[in-house]
Amino acid sequence: MNCAIEVPVIRGGWLIQCIDSVLQQASPNWSLSFLWDQGDALSDRILRAVEALEHPRIRVYRSPGRLGIARARQYLTERSVGELVLPLDDDDVLHPQAVARFVQTATKRPWAGILRARRDFIDDRGAPVLMKDWFAFEPRSYMKGATLDVTNHSHPYAIRRSVLLAGGGWKGFEDYQYAGEDCTCFMEVEENAEIELLDETLYSYRIHGSRTSLQYDRSDANEMWARIADDSIRRRKLRVERVNDSPPFSYRPIARPELSISDIDFVIPFIENNEREIDYTASRPGERAFTFPLAADARFIQELETPVNGLSRLEVAIATNGPLMGRLRLALFEDAAAFSPAIELEESLSFFKAFEFDMVGFRARESGGSFRRMELMFVPDALDCPGELFLHALRGPAGDNALLRMFCHEPGFGRGRLDHCLASITRSGADHRAIHVIEKRQSSSANRNEAFRDTTRPLICFLDDDAELASNETLPGMLKSMREWDAELIGPKLLTPSGRLYSGVPFVNPVTLEASVGGLGHADNGDHDVTLLVPWLPSTVLLVDRAVMHATGGFDESYVGSQHEDVDFTLRARSRGFSCLYEGRVAALHHNSLRNGGFRRNSDYLKTRWRGRPDLFVWPEPRQPRVSG
Repeated sequence: MNCAIEVPVIRGGWLIQCIDSVLQQASPNWSLSFLWDQGDALSDRILRAVEALEHPRIRVYRSPGRLGIARARQYLTERSVGELVLPLDDDDVLHPQAVARFVQTATKRPWAGILRARRDFIDDRGAPVLMKDWFAFEPRSYMKGATLDVTNHSHPYAIRRSVLLAGGGWKGFEDYQYAGEDCTCFMEVEENAEIELLDETLYSYRIHGSRTSLQYDRSDANEMWARIADDSIRRRKLRVERVNDSPPFSYRPIARPELSISDIDFVIPFIENNEREIDYTASRPGERAFTFPLAADARFIQELETPVNGLSRLEVAIATNGPLMGRLRLALFEDAAAFSPAIELEESLSFFKAFEFDMVGFRARESGGSFRRMELMFVPDALDCPGELFLHALRGPAGDNALLRMFCHEPGFGRGRLDHCLASITRSGADHRAIHVIEKRQSSSANRNEAFRDTTRPLICFLDDDAELASNETLPGMLKSMREWDAELIGPKLLTPSGRLYSGVPFVNPVTLEASVGGLGHADNGDHDVTLLVPWLPSTVLLVDRAVMHATGGFDESYVGSQHEDVDFTLRARSRGFSCLYEGRVAALHHNSLRNGGFRRNSDYLKTRWRGRPDLFVWPEPRQPRVSG
């Protein structure tokens, strides 16, 4: 990863020290570009001397007329290269580790759009100035998507180029000589990515009497801040209005208007999947779970009540109590009493830490034969393996039966599920023009974001292609609760086709950071028919105010396939001051016909991304509806 250091040049008095601070960087992963923006004679002479050096990583440009700071930065960004952009002023200096630390941290935090570090202060001679920074160094705070502490920013910061350009690049105020570009940059970047703090001092800001910021008094600054805040409200489509004239700003929520199904756009990512789950005992998920120890020679044996035909794939859920290495063997027998299996399959397991969870898939050749018995055996690489094979259990006609997921190939099965999904939407009264099905071989996040860009209505309902609205009352019930609770995201109770619970009240384990749902596999006896503010919501059926998408940038496309991206999205929405509401008095159906091989990778990414925000994993503060029913 390379860091493009960009310096608009006006003054030459401290430019040599600025250049030296770049040349003394401990990391070689930098390039340096200057734009002489009709500056003083000394800065012109210094830059001509720099050009004469013909340094391979340094470029000098000259503007035909005074551009101002925002347009000068944009000029440089359009011509520089490097995944990170590091803006530097001509009178300031970088600490020697600045580039190395920004590059290292950006690599470890791919979700970050801006990495901001601390600064110290020097005088016009370079001597330290002991003073407290006048800008806060803490996470920014939000109220329903509106940034409260708009002044919470300062040098030094490195910006991911892709995110900077997605927000339109550098902007400023023409009537203030294009100043304010850094303030607007922070506001626009946080609409597409995160602002992350790097708690190290990597920059020295020079205090002197000719600083550009001294050209403007407090009233000028407040006017710029207010315009920046108001512009962000319009861009993010927020239902708030600013009520004071100087930062930190306060906002007043605007009541949500009465909305109907005609105000909803529906987004359904569709991946053609012609595998049908074989219902060999009862419908997944089960009533309870049990564990099969992963010890040498331990076997799990399942006799199938009904012969399984046309098997193409099986899935096994693996959970571990510690590091685990070995092989999982699966044998399928055509007769319950047979000694030799008809098919033997083997998959390697490699879990490196406790509390990992993953799905292991066995792909079998399609066979015309039928199978009456299966056996699982774990062969460890070491004698002492503290792992467990985790299987869902069902309450079937013959008692408790362990459940593996079994699939067979069936042409047209996926499209049939999609047709049921679409029919449930149109039965609810939605206009077919409001339905956006996107069929691309990319992640669910990418599909949802792409389809969202074609929507126009104030609300977006995301549905999986194997989900159905349980009745014509599902959407009206969600709309009613969304307004009563003044919530921006809402999701219903999810049921299996057989009527058991697939997802009740969602919660997060604050120790393992595993996202879970209440009631999985239980009978739907009304225990989850409640309305609650919750830490997260599944995207199986998720109704969202479009402001959430504009304020957060949508779903994170770093997630592979279709797992955990909904947990991330709803956590990010809550981090921006939006609320997630579970409405268990209405329901949707989930067939859960497609699985994703990136479960563990996505889970690890989610935990790395959010482990620094334990406040988001606890239950939101309870409250009552804000609007009477």
